[in-house]
Amino acid sequence: AGLAIGLTLAVIHIVGIQVTGVSVNPARSFGPAVFVQGAALQQLWLFILAPLVGAAVAGLAFRTKILEADGPSVSPDEAVEMTEQAANLAKK
Repeated sequence: AGLAIGLTLAVIHIVGIQVTGVSVNPARSFGPAVFVQGAALQQLWLFILAPLVGAAVAGLAFRTKILEADGPSVSPDEAVEMTEQAANLAKK
């Protein structure tokens, strides 16, 4: 997954540098937009809203089974047991 994520981010940077100066992080977009104001401040909503909409669409896709998880899921009981085991190992 690391290679796919890295390549995707590289493509986003190559394509987006002419459009936004590669501002793909809302926190990184906020400061310059506030100081520059003008068009940058007017477009700031997009850098905040787009990731939220994307996350909601992805969540709906998984909930409606359009997309499925790659690996086996862990039940809440298994997660608690694994956490307890890790805590016991950390105490040693």
